[in-house]
Amino acid sequence: MKLYDTVILQLRNWKMVGWIKSLIILFFAFPILLKGVNPKYNVGVGEFFKQLLGVAIMGFVAMPLFVTFFAKIGRSELVKPNWNDNPYFSKNFFLICFHFSACLIGVMGVAEILGTFIIHSYLILNGVVHIALAVSLWLGINRIVSAKS
Repeated sequence: MKLYDTVILQLRNWKMVGWIKSLIILFFAFPILLKGVNPKYNVGVGEFFKQLLGVAIMGFVAMPLFVTFFAKIGRSELVKPNWNDNPYFSKNFFLICFHFSACLIGVMGVAEILGTFIIHSYLILNGVVHIALAVSLWLGINRIVSAKS
């Protein structure tokens, strides 16, 4: 089976929630991709590494503690979120919201990098920080789910 066929099969399995989430991401990322980010808003290298350290601490330490704390209080389940999960009708509210925010932040980081590089021919480090935040959130989610099982 070709890659195109597998992607089409996965898109056919999406529910309405998955389509709404993808439209929200497209709504926020498409203007950034078309216009780019002004390079004068880029951070310096020292500030870049400080932000990367803060992102790593937030994704690996703070987010898992936050989710497990509120899961114990609200008696919710810690199950690995799926793209089609609806956060409002699930006991897994916080993990689903963090999963969606990681997807949104990651796509916006890629859009920042590509849009700014295409229009201004400049690599913006804020996009790299956003991608690192998305990856640390995904790793934090996987850490919570693997510790639970």
